[in-house]
Amino acid sequence: MISADEFRNNVEAQLHYAAGLSQEEASAILESRLNDTWWEVAPSLWIEVASAVDKRTGRQGTDEALVSRLAQRLVGARLSPALHDVLPRVVTELIAAPATAASIGPVLDPLLKWVVQSARAGDAGLVANVMGALTSQSPLSSLSQAAQREYARLLFGRSPNAASTQGSLADPQGEEAQVRLEFRRRTEFLRSFVPLAQWMIEKGSAELRQPERMPLIAMLLECLAEGTPAELQLILRYVSLHSQSAEGFWPYHRDLFWMAAERVLAEGAPGTLIRELVARMYRGHWWAETCAHPLEVPEKLPLACQALLQGLVDGSFEVIASAGMQRFHPVAWGLAFQRAPPQAKPLRFMEVAPLALALEMLCANASASPAPLALVDWTHFLVKEWIRLHGLDAKELEALLKLTAFPILGPPVASGLKEALLAAPPTQDTPLALRILDECGGTPNALRAVLALELEWLKFAHRSPSRLEWLQDEFRRVLHLPWAEPVAGIDLARMFEGARDVRFTRLVEDDQVEIRGDCIYLHEPSYQQLDDSIANQEEFLATSMLFFLHEWVHVRQGIGKKSMVDLLRETGGESTLMHLDLSADHAAAKLAHQAEPRWTLAWLKELQSRSLFSYPAGRGHTSASRGRKTTRLVSLRLDYLVRAASQPPYWSSKLGAGYVFADLSPGGGAMLLLVSGPPVSVVANCRLSSEQTTFLTTIMDEREEVGDRLADLDELLRGRFHLR
Repeated sequence: MISADEFRNNVEAQLHYAAGLSQEEASAILESRLNDTWWEVAPSLWIEVASAVDKRTGRQGTDEALVSRLAQRLVGARLSPALHDVLPRVVTELIAAPATAASIGPVLDPLLKWVVQSARAGDAGLVANVMGALTSQSPLSSLSQAAQREYARLLFGRSPNAASTQGSLADPQGEEAQVRLEFRRRTEFLRSFVPLAQWMIEKGSAELRQPERMPLIAMLLECLAEGTPAELQLILRYVSLHSQSAEGFWPYHRDLFWMAAERVLAEGAPGTLIRELVARMYRGHWWAETCAHPLEVPEKLPLACQALLQGLVDGSFEVIASAGMQRFHPVAWGLAFQRAPPQAKPLRFMEVAPLALALEMLCANASASPAPLALVDWTHFLVKEWIRLHGLDAKELEALLKLTAFPILGPPVASGLKEALLAAPPTQDTPLALRILDECGGTPNALRAVLALELEWLKFAHRSPSRLEWLQDEFRRVLHLPWAEPVAGIDLARMFEGARDVRFTRLVEDDQVEIRGDCIYLHEPSYQQLDDSIANQEEFLATSMLFFLHEWVHVRQGIGKKSMVDLLRETGGESTLMHLDLSADHAAAKLAHQAEPRWTLAWLKELQSRSLFSYPAGRGHTSASRGRKTTRLVSLRLDYLVRAASQPPYWSSKLGAGYVFADLSPGGGAMLLLVSGPPVSVVANCRLSSEQTTFLTTIMDEREEVGDRLADLDELLRGRFHLR
């Protein structure tokens, strides 16, 4: 054998030479280069030759393997850029042998623990590549979908002794045996990789947002199947950030996705999270059947099923029903029609468009053979919802005529209409209408005959004209205040443009304020909603005043028209819109304080945040708009807490006449507290855990109220920024 001296330190030549020697001779050369650290001259080649020798000697995946000895030497070293290429190769070789999951643990666990302890934010790419070793070593993708789903079921329900308890499964041959073998082997690896997965979701958010990292997110879901709800929810949100979310997801990952979704819903996550994820998944080329899977198995995924049904009712998925993507609604409604509408938590349509689409889906399924099992139940329910929204107006009820063209839908149309007639105040024609329906049922001619009669639907609308009239007078008083000097940079006298009066009316296109001649017109439904929801007279006046002035400031900002807000959203300017809102909030609070000096800025900011909290992110809100609403709420609440603190923070002098706002990452980590200035300045910072990040990023999501979330938010913000 040629000695090392004769190679004159040409390590690459010596390693190529060693590759052609016997196992013993090659091992001797590789070990000598490992001991004198000359392997670092050609690390990839050393690993390649060592891996080949380990395979020939049968030591691969054991603590005696050459690669294992390298791994042991790496622990404790500096995590230098040179190791970024080496470590993923080492980990891949350590877990390559299919039968050595348990034996390699004493080598693999310290190595991965060292990576977690040594890695910094700039090492996220390295951590991601190390985790990629798991992706390359899985034979699961070659199994049938049924076998993959069995693996997912075992994985999500695994416990510390789960692997040993699976030995009692029947059929030791074929795919089932392969699933059991892979489950035993893979769960050992997954436990080793859990610290890396936790590091990635807390510190690797920028890396996880990269398009090529979708397979890694699928792997995180597999590693943290037993993770906390906060961890699972973060992973699900990362899925929603990718436009090609189907990449890297095998059938068992999709089952894990739905199991994780069900779990986070059970722990209190809002259904809006799932509905948004489904919309993103479908746009990311997941099959409609996969996106609507909970509707197919409601007994296994009841909460996810309820969330999807609510999304269909709310119209949350209409945004994805664009050209070339029309399959979702037919598939989802087709699955929904297989079971009766839920009774424990009844659905309720709030808008006509989703209900009209549901009626179209009824017609499409009525001609199917066989028809969905619960089509009649759904028809009865949807007819009642249509009448609830429209009343018994004959013109609006004509939309139900198309249903009666299908024999299976006629009877439930008739029964729904009869229930509405019996519940409504009777007219002279009500008895005749009921007789027609009894005798002829739900035929097209019977419905036409009923619609030709005089029907009436009493619509009850709670209204407090006295409070709105009083509010109108208060606005007139504010209009006629001197406003001699600008407040918060706002020259209100000039903005009012010579207006002399304030009136309530119904404005078009969701505009909130409009000047016609010498009169300011305000959108009455918005103030009526405040009247209905706020009992305290002082809070009602202050909240209404803040809203009135906020919308006026938007006029000054150039976004008084809803159409302009829509243009801003087209540019993706959610962050710009948030700062326009925060500056309008601040200006409105200062103007309201000027109009009513008894209202302190702190109290007004508290009212603003509480009012915003009453309008959670729901159907139609994108991930970006949800983030905007969340950051706006956190910013308003911080502004209130800073002003209400008994001991002003050391940086309070920088606040001046400006306002406080926050910036945080949806993936956790740093949170910044800033003041608007001028100049805009960072005045404090903190770090958030994954649980704290999840709480903050979901604070504005729609949900059934559990506890006082604003009090919890105040406690978190006070603690992190030392506000007392």
